[in-house]
Amino acid sequence: MLLIYCEGPRGGQLKDEKQILDYVDVACQELEIKTAEIDVIIYNKFPKDYDDWLGCCYGNKEDGIVIELTRDQEDMYQTLAHEMIHVKQFLNGQYPYEREAKAYEKQLHRKIKKLTGGYI
Repeated sequence: MLLIYCEGPRGGQLKDEKQILDYVDVACQELEIKTAEIDVIIYNKFPKDYDDWLGCCYGNKEDGIVIELTRDQEDMYQTLAHEMIHVKQFLNGQYPYEREAKAYEKQLHRKIKKLTGGYI
């Protein structure tokens, strides 16, 4: 079963929650992710210790995967595509390879935009 959650810091609601959930759902279809628990947390800006980060992903198949993103960037959704590639890596028991995520993120992002009718 695929479970996808989306929230702001400290569990707050987001005005674009549906768009983010749709994006992750389509990414899961494209990456052939059928069973996972994914929690997407969106920050306006990361804390100062991480102010050069755009996103991060951690977790495992058993406990679930967490994606953390910041809106403080040019294209949050392309970063979300990048992190979704890491989700697939985690679920496959792989180390999260940046080279693979960087190489495929733009292509995945363009495909998801097309499949969602470009509203993202």
